[in-house]
Amino acid sequence: MKKTLWKLVTAVFAMTSLMASTAFAAGWTLGQGDNQSRWWYDLGNGQYYGTPDQSVEWQWLDGNGDGIAECYAFDSEGWMYAGTVTPDGYTVNQDGAWTVDGVVQTMAVAAGYAGTRGQEVSAEPEADSRILIAYFSKTGNTEEAAQEIQAAVGGDLFEITVADPYPASYNETVDRARQELDTNARSALASTVESMDDYDVILLGYPKMEQGYICV
Repeated sequence: MKKTLWKLVTAVFAMTSLMASTAFAAGWTLGQGDNQSRWWYDLGNGQYYGTPDQSVEWQWLDGNGDGIAECYAFDSEGWMYAGTVTPDGYTVNQDGAWTVDGVVQTMAVAAGYAGTRGQEVSAEPEADSRILIAYFSKTGNTEEAAQEIQAAVGGDLFEITVADPYPASYNETVDRARQELDTNARSALASTVESMDDYDVILLGYPKMEQGYICV
C-alpha cells in the first residue's frame, strides 16, 4: 500500500472522531448527555488521559497537527480542565490550554504529537496485504465510519452482530451495556469471520461506554 494511501487511513480515522465517538475515533472527543460541553482525549486504543488516583494529569498535545503543542490538564475521570485554576495551581484558558499571565504556553513537537501515551501507526501494510474492517454498530455511525475507511483503503467489510439483538430503546441499551460491563459479560455472536488467518491487517470499530453513556 502506498504511503499516501495509508496517510488517508489516518485522515479517515480523524474524520470519524467528528462523526461519532467509536473505537475508530482518536483525539479530542466531546462528551455526551450531561457532559456535552466537556472534552476528553481518546487515545484510540481503549485508553484516555486522566488517572483515577490523581487529581491532575498533564499532557502536551498537538491537536491541529501544526507541530506546536499546548499543555492540557485532565481530571481523575479523564475530563479536560478549562477556564479554571487546576488543583495543582496552574491556570488554563477556556480552550483548556495552560497559560502564564494570559499567554498560552507552547512547545515544538512532531506534527500531530499525541502525548506520552499516544499511539501511532508505525508500520504500513505491504501492497498485497489483505485488510478486514470489522465493526459493530448500534445507530449506523460506526458502520458509516467503516464504509469511509473501506472506500479509502479497500479490504473486506464485516458487520459484527449478536445472537440477542440490543433493544431499540437507547436507555434500555445503555442499561444492558452497563450490566454487561459490570459483569464482564460477552454477548454471543450471530456472525463470524470464516478465516481470520487470511488477513494481515484487522481494523475493529465498536461503540464504547463513557461516563455512563454509549457513544455510537
